[in-house]
Amino acid sequence: MIKKKIPRGMKKYTLMHYNRMIKWAESQDPIDPVDCDEMIEAIDEGWGSSNCPYCKQYWEENDSCPLTNVDICVGMYCCNGLWNEMNKAEDWKEWIKCAKKVKAFIKATPINKK
Repeated sequence: MIKKKIPRGMKKYTLMHYNRMIKWAESQDPIDPVDCDEMIEAIDEGWGSSNCPYCKQYWEENDSCPLTNVDICVGMYCCNGLWNEMNKAEDWKEWIKCAKKVKAFIKATPINKK
């Protein structure tokens, strides 16, 4: 399957999304357990598919996302598995470390990957 051209600005908006989440997570006690609902309540976004510009474009359409190496967008494969590691983080310190890896992967991914 040929991957679609990424809509203009999607990468920028996704990186901004990660910047906001990381900034908020850095304000939490690093040893507190991770809670996506708490983040959503505080900043009105979290790391689930409903907040990610890439997921909105590809996962919700069951299409091939440029951030995964499989034919359909599946969280466990997102960003070469880095998103799944972030999703499984137990405390905010670990979550931040993983989120920064996801952000770096997104930043390094070519905009029009095929």
